[in-house]
Amino acid sequence: MRLIIFLMLFFLAQLMSAQSFTEAMQMPPFEGAYGSVDVADVNNDGHSDVLITGGVTKLYLNDSLGNYTEKMGTPFPEVYVSDAAFADVNNDGHPDAFIIGSILGPEAISRLYINDGLGNFTEKPTPEVVGITFGYLAFEDVDGDGDNDLLTAGYTGADLISPGEYVSNLYINDGLGNFTKKENTPFEGVVYSHVAFADVNGNGHQDVVISGEIGGFSSITKLYLNDGLGNYTENPDAPFSTRDQATVAFADFDGDGHMDVVYGSSNFFDATKLYINDGNGNFTEKAGTPFEEIYEVHDGTIAVADVNQNGHMDIFIMGFNSERVSKLYINDGEANFSEVAGTSFKSFEEGEAVFTDVNSDNYPDLFIIGEMLNGNSDTKLYINDGMVSSADDAFNQKQSHFELFPNPTRGNEFFIEYHTDKPTKISLSMYDVNGVQVSQQRETAIPGTHSYTIATNPLRSGQYIVVLNDGSTIRSKTIIVE
Repeated sequence: MRLIIFLMLFFLAQLMSAQSFTEAMQMPPFEGAYGSVDVADVNNDGHSDVLITGGVTKLYLNDSLGNYTEKMGTPFPEVYVSDAAFADVNNDGHPDAFIIGSILGPEAISRLYINDGLGNFTEKPTPEVVGITFGYLAFEDVDGDGDNDLLTAGYTGADLISPGEYVSNLYINDGLGNFTKKENTPFEGVVYSHVAFADVNGNGHQDVVISGEIGGFSSITKLYLNDGLGNYTENPDAPFSTRDQATVAFADFDGDGHMDVVYGSSNFFDATKLYINDGNGNFTEKAGTPFEEIYEVHDGTIAVADVNQNGHMDIFIMGFNSERVSKLYINDGEANFSEVAGTSFKSFEEGEAVFTDVNSDNYPDLFIIGEMLNGNSDTKLYINDGMVSSADDAFNQKQSHFELFPNPTRGNEFFIEYHTDKPTKISLSMYDVNGVQVSQQRETAIPGTHSYTIATNPLRSGQYIVVLNDGSTIRSKTIIVE
């Protein structure tokens, strides 16, 4: 009898915590790549489209159900050892595309393509932006003027045997998509690089971690603090600032409103660690985390999202140690993580992963790309089947009402409708697809139905996660900002 009870309890626990992803049978299949995978709603229909680079450069449009069709006639070149990113660089409300990498010739490129809002792209010259390969790029408003600036890190030669130099360059946007290099930055030039922005010390300015190889088999990971005008100073006291290369992802993992960091190091003895932020940019390692080690960092990736929509940021890790691994870890809300067993994810090298809701069910699905064991490249999409709710979850959902409208939002704001049967204090937080918190506000609610306004004008186009915490339940939904 004890064994039967134990097995029943074990089964129920698995039922209430298991997270299921199913591979989508894309027809025809995505053309495989081991460069980058990036998502945005490029044609203004409210659905996540995807750009894949690395041997190929393909844009696929989503039909709203997660079925993708290649968009023909795009101006994008085929690039190798590449990266790409979407951002609205000219403030017209449409996500533009930036691509770096090597093209046949050979030549290292950095090219900007402007979107007309229908998914048609036209190249815009960027004479000050140097071409790079073996690199990484990221957009962020570093000087607080409301537009997306650009940081690129990589090698200026077409390949590592061609003449060139290691660079990490910051370019300031004038709001129209014209970029000017910011001189005298403290950034060290790196290849096989990674860049991650977050406000680590709570002053409202975007700080940055830059990581990569600096030559001579040496690597770095450095944290730079922003004064609000895009002037950066290295913070040598960050515990994850090392002489090692790392893959870094910021998110508020313990729900206190501060940007914590998960860090995958190339050091065999440093591996994958979680650091908790006290709100002032002081980080403390959290002991006893179950994360898989990633030894070959430039072959791996870390992605974060609230995969079970309970308001807590979960972690996906893919990379290589003694073998290729792809693992998902669920967060209990206090930054305690448990590995999800039995997932069907493929494991790649030279890979990248990104979460996005492809079928409009509010659950983040997962794209992964990379190189397989046989040397071939591939791109996989996994659909998030959702989580089985516990009885408490079902009860709590009946006690409160939480809706977002309009969704997608095309203005400078959207509204949250919330109903409560008792007086309460609530926290409303927004996160981007990388788990970085972009806004937070606190409200006091009396019994009844309330409407709260959330400004979106400082945000770039894309998907965001809205989390409502009323002290007894944590609810989350996805909003698309266009």
